[in-house]
Order: sequence, then structure tokens, then C-alpha cells
Amino acid sequence: MAEVAKVHCDVPREWLAEHRYSAESIHQTIEKLRSPACRNYVILAKNSSNAIVGLHWVQIAEKSEPLHGNVLSLWVHPQFRQRGVATRLKTSAESWLSSNGVSEVRTQVYVANTKMMALNQKLGYQVTMVGMAKKLHDGNGFNGE
Repeated sequence: MAEVAKVHCDVPREWLAEHRYSAESIHQTIEKLRSPACRNYVILAKNSSNAIVGLHWVQIAEKSEPLHGNVLSLWVHPQFRQRGVATRLKTSAESWLSSNGVSEVRTQVYVANTKMMALNQKLGYQVTMVGMAKKLHDGNGFNGE
């Protein structure tokens, strides 16, 4: 569980150089994964040495109408990309969601993560919302004038 949480917390560093996380972030992720109140599905892809080379984490959004699933994490080790691993992970998770009465799956993708944007579109996902952000601090103080 800790390994899954660490990968989940670390993934954004691939396309967001300033991404940081802490031991507390990992702990909170472990708690979220273990929570009996959440219906989580985590599927792993492992290599011949039993090391994780891909993971996909989805969660059913309880109390939602219509019932939908949220993608919380999808990652494939760079050496295993372009081999269909992410597609197999996503289709497995979509099957699980569907078998649990979920009629829609939602995900958020950083615009800089162009490969994931392309994969999602290839698999039939449509852009339904655009998130925007503005940095107000550089870590040392206010950036404004």
C-alpha cells in the first residue's frame, strides 16, 4: 500500500517540475486507499521481478447522481510505455466501475501531460471542463506588484 501511495504522490513530477510532496501526503494517501467509506479499485501491472511498472486507481463517488467514478491515478513506468499497459489498466478499471453501477468516469489531466491527454481522447474521453490556475507566491513572498 505504501508503494502505491508513493508512486501516486510522485507521478506529477514527470510533467510538473516544481511538484513536491511529503511523508504526510503519503500517509494521507494510504489512509484514503484503506478507507472503508470509499470504494476504491487499484490495479497494478508488475514486471517479471514483481516490481510495479504501472498502476491505476479509481474510486466510486458515492452520493453522486448519476453515480460516477473518479480516476485518482494512472501511471506507467517510462520503460513500459507505448506497450498498451495504460490502455489495459484503464479498460480494466472501466469494467470494474461499470460492473458496480457506474455510468460515467471522470478524470483530471494536467495540460502539460500531453501523452495522457492523447490516450484519454483515443479511449473516448471528451474535454468537459478546463481548470485554470494562477500562482500568487513564489515560495519567498508575493509575486504581485
